[in-house]
Amino acid sequence: MDLPASVGITTKAGTVDDLQRHAAQEVESMRDRCGGTDGGSTVLHCLCLCALHGLPIPPWLRDEFVTRHHLVADAHVKSWDQAFGRPWPKRTRLATVRRHATLMRRVHDEVWKLAAQRPDLAIKRILFEEVGSIRGIDLGCAAVERLYYESLRAGFVNVAQWRRAMGMKTPAARASRMKVDDR
Repeated sequence: MDLPASVGITTKAGTVDDLQRHAAQEVESMRDRCGGTDGGSTVLHCLCLCALHGLPIPPWLRDEFVTRHHLVADAHVKSWDQAFGRPWPKRTRLATVRRHATLMRRVHDEVWKLAAQRPDLAIKRILFEEVGSIRGIDLGCAAVERLYYESLRAGFVNVAQWRRAMGMKTPAARASRMKVDDR
């Protein structure tokens, strides 16, 4: 999917907005899953990504959404669930889903804060251990890492990409540059 020139946002480092490009690629990668009986929630997810990231809605996504909308509007199916699928499987405990989503956001926020406060700290095990020890999170390194990367798949900002776009250098990046300069 080619992005119009207006989508790219230039940062201090002069790079194109990676978040929008990533969102556009994710929408395009879900194209095949949008068709058929199970694709309704994927259609809604793709529309959400387009709205969140200010992307134009691709014609194939617009057509799929309108088709499913008309199934309900023209009384071919009884409910939105039949057109777009159930939002949650039967017996899902929504309180558990909300708790998990809140914890995922909190983990991402804390990774963001630490990364901004301490640019010398790589987004690796040490950072995840620090976040896990924060009161209210109280998780091990592996669980924090899993939640952080889950938040990225959900569309949250990739802190490492943000750092690069802002021109922040981690010790590993500086060491790598020094090796290249020494040659």
